[in-house]
Amino acid sequence: IFGSNASGNVNSSAGWYVGGLVGEFYEEWGAGYAYLISNSHATGDVQGYSQVGGLVGDFYTGNITNSYATGNVIGGDVEVGGLVGYFMGLNISDSYVTGNVNGIGDSTGGLVGKFDSGLFISDSYATGNVTGGGESTGGLVGKFEGNLLEGTDEEIRNSYATGNINSVGDYTGGLVGYFSGDTITSRVRASYATGNVSSTGDYVGGLVGYFYGAINETYATGKVKGEGIQGGVGGLIGSFTGRIRFPS
Repeated sequence: IFGSNASGNVNSSAGWYVGGLVGEFYEEWGAGYAYLISNSHATGDVQGYSQVGGLVGDFYTGNITNSYATGNVIGGDVEVGGLVGYFMGLNISDSYVTGNVNGIGDSTGGLVGKFDSGLFISDSYATGNVTGGGESTGGLVGKFEGNLLEGTDEEIRNSYATGNINSVGDYTGGLVGYFSGDTITSRVRASYATGNVSSTGDYVGGLVGYFYGAINETYATGKVKGEGIQGGVGGLIGSFTGRIRFPS
């Protein structure tokens, strides 16, 4: 999909795979083609049940580049994002979101609800407020799990989030709620968050709530409040396993 757009509101309150431009973007692995969404956008508000996104609800293969969404997004269950609800493709680059995101279940993010088995997010941002009703809520990504190719180093780079984050579940961060790459050298670099972060759950961070990997050239400036019993609350990271500095 290239150079395309949609401006109307989309409402399917009981529906899965709901998006401002595309509900489900799918192609079987191994078909030998390069699938992508490029230079496209959606500006309407989007409401759905599960896997809901301002641009795409469920993105299963390929890349998204130079695209954006500006509407508010509301999801009634899991995997809700300002750009993509559920992403199992390769990369997202040079893309942004300005609307607010509200998800009732797990994995709610300003840009992507759940980034599952991809490689990287680069040069992208989200500016809206994010409200999560379950685990893994983040200003850019709710839950980042990069394990598409065994042994690869997945990353978020040159990206940021500026909205305020509120959650009632564990794993809440100004940039990412839960980050776990395939290796300990999977990383977040040259990225930041400036919004306030508040959660009634555990593992709350100004940048990342729970982090497994490497991190460098990052910062967070917002206030952080966590009210969970087990704790794990930090100005930058709530719970950290890995390397604070990654060699270039």
